[in-house]
Amino acid sequence: MDFMLSKIIEIEKEAQRITDEAETAKQNLANEVEKAVKEIEINLQNEAQNKLNQFKNSEEEHEKEYVALLEEKYQQQIVFFSDLFSQKSKEWENEIYSAIIGK
Repeated sequence: MDFMLSKIIEIEKEAQRITDEAETAKQNLANEVEKAVKEIEINLQNEAQNKLNQFKNSEEEHEKEYVALLEEKYQQQIVFFSDLFSQKSKEWENEIYSAIIGK
């Protein structure tokens, strides 16, 4: 009988050890999963920030190109109207003078 009690206690201790190991493994797994989730979140945040920065840089570059194009068109219009004024100023002056004088 003592042998059986001793064997039952031994089995109970072994079962407790296995249960403790399983609980430790479960906790370790939960910690690893939590760590992996945090790493994924950080990676996704970094990736999103990088894409946002790339988009921002791209948009800034397009904006600079558009502003340069507008400035070029503005300069062309200034040259056009300056040339037009140079060509027509005497004619316009005569027309205004005639309109005022009444000829």
